[in-house]
Amino acid sequence: TKLSLALAPLIVLSLLTLGWIGYIKLRDTATERTLREMQTLLDQLGHNVQTTIAATQANLELFSRSDMLRRYVLTADETARYSLLQPTLLKQFASYQDAYPDYYEVRLLLPDGYEDTRSTHGVIPNVTEEEADTPWFRELREAPEDTVLNLLRNPDDQRMVLLAARKLRFRDPSLDPLLAQPVLRGYLVITMSLDFLVRQVESNRVGVNGSIFYTDDRGTVLFHPQRDRVGTTLAPELFAALRRAVANGEPLNAEVDGVKLLFQGRRLQQRLFLFAALPHQELLSASRELGRLVASITLLSIVITVSLLVLLLRYLVIRPVRELGRAALEIGQGNLLTPIETRTRDELGDLARAFREMAGNLARSDEQIRQLAFYDPLTGLPNRLLFKQHFDYAMARVRRDGRLVALLFLDIDNFKWVNDTLGHQVGDDFLKEMARRICRAVRQEDLIVRGGVAAETDDVIARLGGDEFLILLKALQDPRAAGTVAARILRHLGEPLLLADHEFHVTGSIGIAYYPLDGDTVDALIKNADVAMYEAKQSGKNNYRYYSDAMKATTLRRLDLEARLRHAVEHERLSLHYQPILNLKDGRVVGVEALLRWRDPEIGDIAPGEFIPLAEENGLILPITAWVLREACRQNRAWQQAGLTGLFVSVNVSGVDLKQANVHEVITAALRETGLEPEGLTVELTEAALMSARDRAAPILEDIKALGVRIVLDNFGSGYSSLDRLRRFPIDGLKIDRGFLANPPADGGDAAIGDAAIVATIVAIARNLELTVTAQGVETLAQREWLEGLGCDFAQGFWFSPAVSPETLPGLLPELAPNDAARSKPPQRDPA
Repeated sequence: TKLSLALAPLIVLSLLTLGWIGYIKLRDTATERTLREMQTLLDQLGHNVQTTIAATQANLELFSRSDMLRRYVLTADETARYSLLQPTLLKQFASYQDAYPDYYEVRLLLPDGYEDTRSTHGVIPNVTEEEADTPWFRELREAPEDTVLNLLRNPDDQRMVLLAARKLRFRDPSLDPLLAQPVLRGYLVITMSLDFLVRQVESNRVGVNGSIFYTDDRGTVLFHPQRDRVGTTLAPELFAALRRAVANGEPLNAEVDGVKLLFQGRRLQQRLFLFAALPHQELLSASRELGRLVASITLLSIVITVSLLVLLLRYLVIRPVRELGRAALEIGQGNLLTPIETRTRDELGDLARAFREMAGNLARSDEQIRQLAFYDPLTGLPNRLLFKQHFDYAMARVRRDGRLVALLFLDIDNFKWVNDTLGHQVGDDFLKEMARRICRAVRQEDLIVRGGVAAETDDVIARLGGDEFLILLKALQDPRAAGTVAARILRHLGEPLLLADHEFHVTGSIGIAYYPLDGDTVDALIKNADVAMYEAKQSGKNNYRYYSDAMKATTLRRLDLEARLRHAVEHERLSLHYQPILNLKDGRVVGVEALLRWRDPEIGDIAPGEFIPLAEENGLILPITAWVLREACRQNRAWQQAGLTGLFVSVNVSGVDLKQANVHEVITAALRETGLEPEGLTVELTEAALMSARDRAAPILEDIKALGVRIVLDNFGSGYSSLDRLRRFPIDGLKIDRGFLANPPADGGDAAIGDAAIVATIVAIARNLELTVTAQGVETLAQREWLEGLGCDFAQGFWFSPAVSPETLPGLLPELAPNDAARSKPPQRDPA
């Protein structure tokens, strides 16, 4: 005891000294960390802005080299320029704006500043059609460089914008290109919205009460999280001091409106500054809090140390024995992680080590059993059973504090293709990476999602099975918060992924349901989130949807249709109608297209656009396609035997069919069973179907082509086919998408001219590639004559005949060919 009293003052003094030194060090470290965080935030935001401006400047230079723009500017004939070239130029401008939505105004100014051509997003008043006398135009005109960037308030809508302009200098094409000098022909001007800077300053904060804001080179505040400060001007002395600090790369301490602030800044452009401001009071309060914490820890350490010294001398034997006895009781009750503090090197120490080893072995065994029972072995995520337990815990908390709980149901789009094509090992690696990305997206610190309050427990991410994942978000205050997390998950999933020498661009579909709004049990919530996820897939995938009661009705309708369709397929209650295809040169019917029809005995006719996508989704399209091929071949063979020869029957094959490696075997079986020669069958595939089959499309088409069957690319022009694909794929013809015939040339207008040009181009491409061309959707005599004049080979549509039953077709054909060119209106028949 006396020794303890002698050592106690020395220990207390040592701890106090260490506590004070620790406080000073931690305070300085906290201040330095705050400065680094401010610098890092400014660097990140500044880099984003400079990258955006650089990209805009690069795009401006790229747009200015457009052949269409050059031809438009150099066309002296105003009639030709405005009537023929300007609509195409406006479409080109609109395509730029579709690719870059922030470019909400693209203009072409003449050398004198008059606005010649203007394309906008939405309705924007045109206040400045004449720019000659505006300051920015004078600066543009007098600037020595070709590209000039300006930050200013757009007179047209009073928004702060980046005005990017480039001088268009072209040589006169009528002069010798070696002698002629480039001449200023006008200016290409992009008005870029800076709304992203508004979102930037509002979503990024420094500390709790700090702020991020932008100013121009005169100190006028351009963007600030407090809207009432936008447009105000910093005091000249303050702004001069800020500029000096920015130039020297140093922070600045200054007082504004009686509040001491710590500033850091960056100069992003000649006229654009970015600043971060943090109140000194916040730094001081953190230091005080840190001092209290260090003092508490030091005091607690003193009390504990002195107590341990006294106890160590009095209980060298009794305490270890009691500790071991308590540990034995705890281990016996199942608490395998009970700490055993005895560390002596005597017999009691040996016994304590044996206890720890025993408890560790038991704990590892228990953890292995728990891992097998509650976790997915592939990804390491919780399984459905553990997810339900977490859900029950969350429900108890919701009933206590009244906050929302959201359940997200995530399904990876097109995972089956990865698994089937590249193998299960690649599929497993793919799922592991998806699990990591989901965890990274959900478990980021996000106070907005938390409603400004830190969560007591982590959110739960579970793998339901296959490519389905569940995410449980707890303690939400804002109902929109779940959408924020869902959007972030989709962004993380969409990052490029390289596996097995293949690059994937992954998308997912997410359904969101809330407790207790959308279900009061975990099973009900999962079911409703699944319904919302399906709605997200039906809406184009790569998005998320909130559950609603209307979705339940849609789902019931879909399930009912699926059951009825399955019954119809099993009992062959589908039917085919046939639409004639005519040769435009002589009006002769050369073939028919087989079109699928379904009439349910209870709900009547069901549109193909409703049940075919359903069949593609649930796999019924495979037996449907096999039946359609057999029935179409059988019907054509029956017509031949009845004397109706020389016709081919065209059958549509979907992307799901094309993904099956045996599709050519299905076609072979249909020809063999019906006795139809291969030239009597044509297979139609859409561009989307070829894209979905990816690298497997070419060999599959080669197998089909080897049978002697013609292959036609359907709805050409509406997808993403390139000339290289047309050259590589063994196709025999193109079918022009009916959408291009909706605006015939005789109607005039931009749309009609554009569609006419596309149709003419498709015909020319087909001619050069020695392919036939078929136009579908022909409904007027003017369309027919125009297509014949272009050199289009075949056509089909209501002008000739709608799709009819197989019994009606033989009697229809004799009257079509001789009367086709003489009619002034389409035949009066009920479409099938």
